[in-house]
Amino acid sequence: MLRYVSPSREKVQRIIDDMREGDVEELAAGGWAPEDLHQFVQGARVCVIAEVNRVPCAIFGVTKTGTLLNPRYSPWMLGATELHKHPRHLLSESKKIVYTVLNEFEELENWVYEGSESSVRWLTWLGFTIEAPVPVGPEGQKFHKFWIKKEG
Repeated sequence: MLRYVSPSREKVQRIIDDMREGDVEELAAGGWAPEDLHQFVQGARVCVIAEVNRVPCAIFGVTKTGTLLNPRYSPWMLGATELHKHPRHLLSESKKIVYTVLNEFEELENWVYEGSESSVRWLTWLGFTIEAPVPVGPEGQKFHKFWIKKEG
């Protein structure tokens, strides 16, 4: 059974210890390590862990970026290998999550690593606009900016 819970230090660490290889690669391309997830959680405006049968599978968050006069809200998600056992749970819920978050923040934007092809496909399926990749990483790794705005 899928449920959403608040991110305890223990549950976040379980995701870090079992993080999907693609997420580890994307973090490294951006200059981060899996252990930085604790910091991401602390800085998030919204953050939940998705569990299936009480096992943490993924963590979702929205972090405020930009400036005081021009705030931006950046969604992010990282998964544990456990997520591979329950892909339908993520797909069935992810659109609901995005549109729920859009009701609060109205516009979301972030960057996704060019090498994360499955993430780019998933973001496209969710309705995000995906821009051409540009060098953004600390060593010139390419990332796509992605964004979505609340309709109406």
